[in-house]
Amino acid sequence: MDVKESSAKADPVDRAVVGVNRAITRLIELLAHKDDLVSVKAHCALRDLDPPPIGALAETLLTARDPKLRARTAGVLGASADADKMRVMAILGQAFKTEGEMAVRLAVMDAMLSMKTYFEELEEAAAARPDSPSAIVPGGRDDAAAGPPPRLPFEVF
Repeated sequence: MDVKESSAKADPVDRAVVGVNRAITRLIELLAHKDDLVSVKAHCALRDLDPPPIGALAETLLTARDPKLRARTAGVLGASADADKMRVMAILGQAFKTEGEMAVRLAVMDAMLSMKTYFEELEEAAAARPDSPSAIVPGGRDDAAAGPPPRLPFEVF
């Protein structure tokens, strides 16, 4: 919801939306702060927002002039990727293709590699179910009692 600051004076909801947008922008700016503690706190605050501001982070990653800000923004995107993996992966992929600064490219790659894979998510979901073999047996499944492992619908190389 785009709200102009001048029209926000009349409506308290519009004022609140403008306040949220300002807060997100300020948190993103604080990622490049000189004090690492401030930067880490801003990273954690952005990562923990529900839903995370993926659009604002993407815009910063692709358009900001400061390489330190772009690199740290990539880290926040990777850390908050659980909200929308495909969108975050597309944003990080585009940033990797267009980025000229090696440190930022490395941060983008690190963000991509830190994202949970589909199989890790399946394992966590199975472990959360009380009747699942991975929740009963510490190593995952009891091979003697369960029989052969299930076949995957595709080849794993």
